This record gives sequence, structure tokens and C-alpha cells, in this order.
Amino acid sequence: MKRHLRKAVIITAALACTALTLIGCATQNSMRKASVVDFLFPNKAEPVEVAGPTTMALPLRVGIVFVPETAAKPAEYSEFRWAAPSISPFTEKDKIALMEQIGRKFKQYPFVKSVEIIPSQYLTPGGSFDNLDQIRTMFGTDVIVLLSYDQVQSTGEGATTFTYWTIVGAYVVEGERNTTKTMLDAVVYHLPNHKLLFRAPGFSEVRASATPVSLSEELRLDSIKGFDIAATNLVTSLQEQLVAFKGRIKEEPGEFQVTAKPGYDLKAMGAIDPVMFLMVLGIIGGLCLCARARTSR
Repeated sequence: MKRHLRKAVIITAALACTALTLIGCATQNSMRKASVVDFLFPNKAEPVEVAGPTTMALPLRVGIVFVPETAAKPAEYSEFRWAAPSISPFTEKDKIALMEQIGRKFKQYPFVKSVEIIPSQYLTPGGSFDNLDQIRTMFGTDVIVLLSYDQVQSTGEGATTFTYWTIVGAYVVEGERNTTKTMLDAVVYHLPNHKLLFRAPGFSEVRASATPVSLSEELRLDSIKGFDIAATNLVTSLQEQLVAFKGRIKEEPGEFQVTAKPGYDLKAMGAIDPVMFLMVLGIIGGLCLCARARTSR
């Protein structure tokens, strides 16, 4: 009797170990995000733009801010283990460093008077354009750069499909074993008109292989690397979109008008009209890209 009992215990223990092993090999996913879509359109309502052409009054005051982190939505993300914001490797210090890097790009242009780095605490989840109008009043900003991010880490044997939601639609991405996929996104709005001027994304994918013992540390390092690469790609994309925006204004002169604020002279800023204004933008953007190419050699 004791022999059979001992055998039953051994079998039960073996089955338990096997179950734990299978659970350990199963696919696990984690997500951390700050969604500009959730911030601007909490009720899926479209913005109301001011009718008529967009008037760009120079020089511009530019604000840069990260939208608030998005709370977990169990019904929508039931397959994900939501990464707690407190342990996110993308810290406030990292966010400020990226905002300052983007700010330096804008400051190169003579038609930008100032760039304000705005703490995320000034935005409320789902605050939408009412919140942005408050920012405009507080900081005097004409143009706002809203930064957001979305990072998913997949580990295990299976593959998971997930979706990046952006201001212009969704990107469906196939997950793979031990991958970290990151998107940083910048959307640029003209606040007086609530008009989207352009957006610039930055993507990265980090693949790795780690033992269960080192998996947690490997995921942390992959997350940091993913954000670093995505940030670099975002800045490059932003420069390209600025040049593309120049082309849009040249092709659609009825949609955009450039004027000078009281006390300023467009000629002194090197911008006589929209075409001249954006020619300067394109030249500076080209110089930045050339300098980047030289340093990468």
C-alpha cells in the first residue's frame, strides 16, 4: 500500500513538473503604451477643424509633449500581460532627452521663436483638444508635437499578432518568438485650427534568445534597445516629413498661408512667402541629412 502511495506521489509530482514546464514554454506577451489616439479621441469623436486655410503666423512657438500612458484594457488586450509603468525602462529622463533632441531640430529654423518641453503631467488621459487648448493658453504654443509609443514583447514558442494604432490608421504586426517591437510616433498639430500637419513614425525590432533564468534581464535590455533605435529612426523620419510638408504647401497654396506676427518681418526671417519659407526648411533638412550621412561613415 505504501509502495503504491509513493508511486502515485511520484507520478503526480512528475505531472506537475511537466505542466509547469509547458506553462513556462507557452507564449507570454507584455505591452506598454502611451496612445495619441486614446488621448485625442477618447470617445472616437473626430476633431472639428476651423474652416478655411491654415494660417501659419511666424515666428512659431512649438510645444513638445508625451501623451499620458494608457491604462490597461483587459477586454481589448486580454492576451497581454500589461507592463507596469513604474518598471518601464523608458523613463521620464529618456522622454525628456528625446523631446530635447526633437526640439533642437525645430530650433534650427529661423521661423521658430521658441520650443517648449512640456511635462506629461499637464495632459490628462482622454483630454483631447480641450486639453491642448489649455496648453496653448498656458504656454502660448502655435504648434504642438504629440509623442506616443507602443511596445510589445513576445516570448515563448508561439506567435502573436498585435496592432499598432496610429492617428492615420492601424498597423498589424506579426509577433515572433523572443522579439521586442517598438513604435515611437510624432504627430504635429496646428493648435489654432486643430489641424494635423504631418506625422513621423519610428520603428524598431529587436530579436534575442535567452534562457528562462536570464529572460527577465534580457527583456529589460531589449526594451531599452528597442526604444533607443526607434527614437533614432523617429528623428530621421521627422526630418523627412518636414521636407515633405514643404512640398504640400507649395502644391496647395490655398490651404496654407504664411503671415508675420506683430513686430516681426518675414524678410528678416528669410520667409517672404510660403514657398520661400519652406525652401529654407528643405535646405536645412537636407544639410542635417548630409551631416548624419557623414558621421555614419
